[in-house]
Amino acid sequence: MVPPEPPQVRYFDARSRRRWVAPVLMVVLLLAAAGVAGALLLRSDDEAVGSGRAGTGDLPAGAPAAVASSPDSVVPDDTEASSVAMIGDSITQGSADALRFTFTAAGLDTIDIDGLASRRIEVGGGKGQPESGMQALERMRAAGIDPDVWVIALGTNDVGQYSDPEEYRQLVREVLDALPDDRPLVWVDVYRADHLDDTDVFNRILRAEIDERGDATVVSWFDQASTRGDEILRNDGVHPNKQGNALFAGIVTQGVAQVT
Repeated sequence: MVPPEPPQVRYFDARSRRRWVAPVLMVVLLLAAAGVAGALLLRSDDEAVGSGRAGTGDLPAGAPAAVASSPDSVVPDDTEASSVAMIGDSITQGSADALRFTFTAAGLDTIDIDGLASRRIEVGGGKGQPESGMQALERMRAAGIDPDVWVIALGTNDVGQYSDPEEYRQLVREVLDALPDDRPLVWVDVYRADHLDDTDVFNRILRAEIDERGDATVVSWFDQASTRGDEILRNDGVHPNKQGNALFAGIVTQGVAQVT
């Protein structure tokens, strides 16, 4: 027997495909018994962004545990881009391994992911505060990071912090104004069960601003978390578990493929 490859840095665990094929087959059989497998099999590989699936099939070797063990594992759509930079909060930070894998599987070879717990869009950087998203964007651009695609996954920690909807609009516009106009953009919307009204306001404003910008898309983490929270979120109802990490990475990578 050929000995397994040694673990690679951070996001590869060198597990073979056979270790995840059996669980996936078991899930399919259970779905068939429940009478829903047929409907799932009829789903197109070209589902809309936000579905969490970019086409099922064998994952490339080296999938991290979060991806290999998830029934939502995907073979990402190929992208014409070669580089991506992503700024986010703790959801991005916790999904970084899965994101690197799905980005790489989609054909991206220069990947910069900057996720930080409790990160807000504008507020931050003071004593005892994490660096804000705007500060991270300024730092990355000053360092010469100029990707083919930008991904923003911010807003979760801002929802519920403002009383005037126009303040949310100003936050989104501040980010858009700081990004180069000639680069495609993917923005991940937000989900906060404890601030559903503000979540709805933020997400509506975000979509309106992204539509106006053009060459951009919003992928919906809200659609997934609001309907499948028991499956994909931790007990806190905000942060994704391992399956959620894989799903989050999948829909983000779908968004990148859509705009490139």
